[in-house]
Amino acid sequence: MRMIIHKSRKKSVCITVAGLLAGIAGGLVLYYVRDVVLGWCLVITAVFALLYGMGSLFDRRPYVVLTAHGITEPFTIREQIEWEAIRYVDDFYFRGQYWVRLLLRGDYKPQLIRPGWFRRFDRLYESEGVKAVYIRMMGLEVDSMQLVALIRKMKEADMPDRIGLLKKYRSK
Repeated sequence: MRMIIHKSRKKSVCITVAGLLAGIAGGLVLYYVRDVVLGWCLVITAVFALLYGMGSLFDRRPYVVLTAHGITEPFTIREQIEWEAIRYVDDFYFRGQYWVRLLLRGDYKPQLIRPGWFRRFDRLYESEGVKAVYIRMMGLEVDSMQLVALIRKMKEADMPDRIGLLKKYRSK
């Protein structure tokens, strides 16, 4: 039993529609108002919004995988982290996006974790004998608070309860 979290289709559609509207507005500004700078800024913004929105809409790769045994985030973690290895989990807001921070036991050293953007925090945690893993939540189907609540419940539960939690959250 596992739960897979993908990019949100709803958010992708919203970004794509916003890109289309920005492109139309940019074209109208260029044609009627003749403000070249504003018009091209809107057009360029529209192109990037359309690229991101369409890319996210058709991207069906798993971004977070939760099983009864652990959690995997294939882009930075690359290997499953067992629930017993997680000491603490929380979410935080940094540079315009939400992140989920997993603090792992000092004796648990996953081999395939890429270094993150938080090198200063990593040095602080390593001095205390803790390894930090960060999961970026931008554009996913669940928000950071929901994922943190689920991880905390999974961390506290035993194996049969974890399977029940996965069934419950998967059906939502």
